[in-house]
Amino acid sequence: MICFAPAQGIAAQENYENSPIAYSKNAPVDAISRLQNRFAATGIADAEDELEILRMLLAELEIPISSQLLVFSRTSLQRDRISPKNPRAIYYSDTYYVGWVPGGLIEITTIDPQPGAVFYAIDPRKPARASGLKFQRESDCLRCHGGHFVRGIPGVFARSGFPDSTGEPIFKFGSTLVDYRTPFEERWGAWYVTGEHGRTQHRGNIIATETDNTLIFPTKEGTNVTDLSEYFNVNRYLAPTSDIVSSLVFEHQTAVQNAITKASIEARRMLHYQAGLQEAFKEPITDMPEYDSVKSVFASVTREVVDALLSKDEAPLPFCIKG
Repeated sequence: MICFAPAQGIAAQENYENSPIAYSKNAPVDAISRLQNRFAATGIADAEDELEILRMLLAELEIPISSQLLVFSRTSLQRDRISPKNPRAIYYSDTYYVGWVPGGLIEITTIDPQPGAVFYAIDPRKPARASGLKFQRESDCLRCHGGHFVRGIPGVFARSGFPDSTGEPIFKFGSTLVDYRTPFEERWGAWYVTGEHGRTQHRGNIIATETDNTLIFPTKEGTNVTDLSEYFNVNRYLAPTSDIVSSLVFEHQTAVQNAITKASIEARRMLHYQAGLQEAFKEPITDMPEYDSVKSVFASVTREVVDALLSKDEAPLPFCIKG
């Protein structure tokens, strides 16, 4: 869920903003709209500090604290607050992703059965709580999560890059969109990673430097880290870890959810297209694929879902991984 900032207006060019999806116009049916009405009853708005609000929100959404991942790349909605000393925490379940930076917003991504990923934010800081916590739908997230890195859908993703001492990515050396097919050695640049994995190295826990136009990135120093206290104050977070097993699950899950979202959107878009042709040709309008072009799209997105579910072409992992 690292987010980079491309040019404005990307989302408006995407098919999901047109009929029948109309992503930005249609109200989602996810649980956030229902959760807003329960805030007063749960007492979240009366919590003493942002960490307590975060803990209560995760409990309401049934998101385990053990899922915590920590990323220090300055590339999300709250890039000005993120650094190696103040990483962004990410928590997730099957249907929710929650991001939080100490001293900043809590970001919530829900996986809606119709439009796919829907993005919200709440401000847990004391001045904002005076008028009650409110979920605000965030359209800015679509600049990255709806067109630049995940084409054709509003989706979720992770990237691996080369961060400098401030957390700023050194873009000239590239970055990698990560899922279960990404080589282990290319994962987790700008992420903290705790756990044991033998001799195989990854990019986690490392600060990059550049000398004479050459990247210096000593990956060996970031391997098999089990204690993050030397990097930042772990007591500011709900857990002292950024677990390697949770990272692996996260990367597979985002790929599966993006495949399902794409299948849903493309299937509905093609049936809408088919209905227009059937009406023009004065044929009976059906809700099953009839034309070869429509059947072809259905077959393609179905294969993508099955491939993701079964981890087709998964990159080899170290023999023993311990979170």
